Amino acid sequence: MRVYLAAYREALADGEQLCLCVAMSAGRNSFSEPVLTRLTRFHEDNTAWLKTVFETGREDRSITGITDPEAEAHAALALVQGAQLVARAGVNITLFDQATAAFAARLAPGETQ
Repeated sequence: MRVYLAAYREALADGEQLCLCVAMSAGRNSFSEPVLTRLTRFHEDNTAWLKTVFETGREDRSITGITDPEAEAHAALALVQGAQLVARAGVNITLFDQATAAFAARLAPGETQ
């Protein structure tokens, strides 16, 4: 999960950019149905992967406070994408760090899922 957070953070380029999936989600009215289908599939695949990460994190206790891995997966995706939007709007990567800090604190030291 630390790598996942870092990937979304890095895509911000110090608050100057957004990752493609966040930018496309924000501008979804501009895209054709095939593109929107792929965007939806990306979100579904990402959420499914995150669910397995949270299931593993609950089992091995590398992520604290997990009661519902599927709900956690949806929340994590919304968190990183929303944190990107806030950081981009403020052109300040620190805003991403502030938005994700509480979640990052739930990760066990050295956790690499």
